[in-house]
Amino acid sequence: MIEKLIEILGIERVDDIPLLWEQLKAMRVARLFDKYFPQHPNWEGELSPGEVIACWLCFILSCGNHRLSHVRKWAEERLHLLQALTGKKVRALDFTDDRLAALLARMGDRTVWESFEQELSSELLQVYDLSAEIVRLDSTSAKTYAGVSENGLIQFGHSKDHRPDLAQVKISLSTLDPLGLPLSTTVVKGNVADDPLYEPEITRVRKTTGKRGLLYVGDKKMAALETRAFIVGGGDYYLCPLGLKQFSESEREKSIREFFAGGHEAQIIYKPETNEPIGVGFEITKSRSAFFSAGNSANWRERILVFSSFERARSDAKKLDQSIESAQSELLKLNERKQGKKLLDAEQLAKACQEIIKRRAVAGIVNWRIETQTIEREVRAWKDRPERREQAQLHEVKVELDSESLKTVRQHLSWGFYGSNHQREQLPLGRAVLAYRGQYGIEQGFGRLKGRVLGLLPLFLKNDLHIAGLIHLLAIGLRVLCLMQFVVRRKLAEAQVASDGQLKGLYPGQASRATTRPTTELMLNAFDGVNLVIGKNEKEQTVTRLLPLTELQKRILDLLGFSPEIYFQLVTHFQNLSPE
Repeated sequence: MIEKLIEILGIERVDDIPLLWEQLKAMRVARLFDKYFPQHPNWEGELSPGEVIACWLCFILSCGNHRLSHVRKWAEERLHLLQALTGKKVRALDFTDDRLAALLARMGDRTVWESFEQELSSELLQVYDLSAEIVRLDSTSAKTYAGVSENGLIQFGHSKDHRPDLAQVKISLSTLDPLGLPLSTTVVKGNVADDPLYEPEITRVRKTTGKRGLLYVGDKKMAALETRAFIVGGGDYYLCPLGLKQFSESEREKSIREFFAGGHEAQIIYKPETNEPIGVGFEITKSRSAFFSAGNSANWRERILVFSSFERARSDAKKLDQSIESAQSELLKLNERKQGKKLLDAEQLAKACQEIIKRRAVAGIVNWRIETQTIEREVRAWKDRPERREQAQLHEVKVELDSESLKTVRQHLSWGFYGSNHQREQLPLGRAVLAYRGQYGIEQGFGRLKGRVLGLLPLFLKNDLHIAGLIHLLAIGLRVLCLMQFVVRRKLAEAQVASDGQLKGLYPGQASRATTRPTTELMLNAFDGVNLVIGKNEKEQTVTRLLPLTELQKRILDLLGFSPEIYFQLVTHFQNLSPE
């Protein structure tokens, strides 16, 4: 029988914090942190530095806010909850901004961080039975309004936030497919080029995984010949788009001409889920050789993978047709004769035609010429001017469409050129295309890091160690988001019954909408409103009530491998706060 509360002493918000705490425990974050960043002799309080960091991560992930000055108040409103989770006495003073800043400064030590991150990532690969096969490499920038110092992290550089007027720091990231789990995180100066970041990142991944034969996927900046040689020389594989330096315009045109002349075998690429054709491609082989770090060299056979997406080809063809139509229309409008419209001479008319062709990018497709006619007209006498005949030149633009040139241009539309040293048997063209298309995984990580979830931007800190430490801290939070999402999706995919392979109720206002690919953000939002009510009964005893968990919340906990007991145990803790 449920006892009646005669007095409400307080309501403590619980939400998703027990779930996040349990996930951090499963990842052994606090234990590893204390191993590499041990407690200072003057450290006060029962909580260890690792436990403070874990509580702080709960705040960040639950609130989407990294600001140090907000953590103390948040903790002050949840002291009993944090005590129940940690099993220790928790004080608001454990989360002062000075203390948190000191922890960030220690996390900003690059050497210690790399050792910590290496062991953390290695353990996660083992604990979650993650097979390392494809690793993605990329970098992003984080803008800040802080001032620039000569040798500091904050510098002006190429902004990926499209804010060249603001200084920035750069973040290099390597992630594991398919879950986007960060393996290594490096913070460098905002003006550092991307090219030199790949070798150190790959070296760290090799140490973390202890494996060779991995496929590294990156963008055009990874296609530098020295970087490719470094990957080959280390016994690994690469896949990246090739720029004009790696595969010239003339080589591209030649290969496409050969393809349409029947010189290369066409391969249709299909979408695995629907078996729908998504594009066509072919491949050629080139010999490569290059020196890389420490005077080492590598020789290898590179496959040039050429692919054209049907969807992109249709889109590019539509844009080309629109450009042609617009160019023709604008050229013919030059022939219009209107009152008040200035007549152009031949030189002015030619210049106007050239500008239209250049702006519409249809040179060689839309051709034009100017025809000039000499006409005579009679002019009546006026005042002291006699009647006479005058000659005038009439210029007219003639427009023609070069169908052969148009056909050639259409054939060259939408082709992408990629390089790889992987064998065709292990990485056929279709798999390579789909592997590169998975780039959204690392982009989602950058979006979480800089967006509302982890809230790196705007960056308020100015001290270099604090900035690096904060980014390292948020990289741990990113791992939490990636792992929770991966575990639930994997469990849903393993379901034997179709209805068990879906999750319903995550979308506000759409109770019947189901998904097989829920995001961590939606799942955490499902725990909003889970509260503990603390009160007294008729016998003046402390009584605690946990609002019942919904079926959706219980299902999420089950998919993550957690018991609802992580919430129910809070009741016991609060019940024992005062004796009967």
